[in-house]
Amino acid sequence: MGRTEAAPAQTDVAVEMDALIQNAIRTSEIEGEHLDAGAVRLSVARQLGLEQTGVTGRPTPESDSLVALLLEATHQPEQLLSCEQLCRWQAQLFPVPSILSQIVIDELRGEHPMHVISGRMDQPIVHFEAPPRQGLEQQRHATTPLSERQIKVLNRLLDNAGEEFKAGINARTYQALAKVSKATSTRDLADLVEKGCLQSLPGGGRSSRYGLAL
Repeated sequence: MGRTEAAPAQTDVAVEMDALIQNAIRTSEIEGEHLDAGAVRLSVARQLGLEQTGVTGRPTPESDSLVALLLEATHQPEQLLSCEQLCRWQAQLFPVPSILSQIVIDELRGEHPMHVISGRMDQPIVHFEAPPRQGLEQQRHATTPLSERQIKVLNRLLDNAGEEFKAGINARTYQALAKVSKATSTRDLADLVEKGCLQSLPGGGRSSRYGLAL
């Protein structure tokens, strides 16, 4: 500890740089990709504001996007995740369109099955198939006592989180979706927040809005 305290300030930056390089390379290997170490190093150096002399090659869109994602995720660990942020991070993993298959990016998945596959495109090996999107909210809160109208609204939010309800919902919207009184909509929303299904979005007062607690 004494040696660390006496070390120059550049030591912390060097440690962070090495950690980011290793994380980026290991993360890409999990997905079956092998990023060039020199390209990753240059991407890390550039985004940390450092100069790298004697390093050949140049950054790639893949290395730049992955390093930017890792920096944001590690520098803001206490920030609440939002649906918009998760979609943006997912899009950063695919900066270059795939020439082999169509990948839906920057939005929630649709009704098509979601698979983890490997092998040839004409003979893929399916390692995992995600549960169907329909009914996911009921499964997530299977042990949470919710009314039918609350489940109905949660599923509507889940189906349209990136579109119609990008800015969340308020009491008036809930009232229209659930076809209940204003007082009931206010109570239901407060109950959903208390049970961890919804979270309050920035704002407040009469304009209070709520989004899915991801």
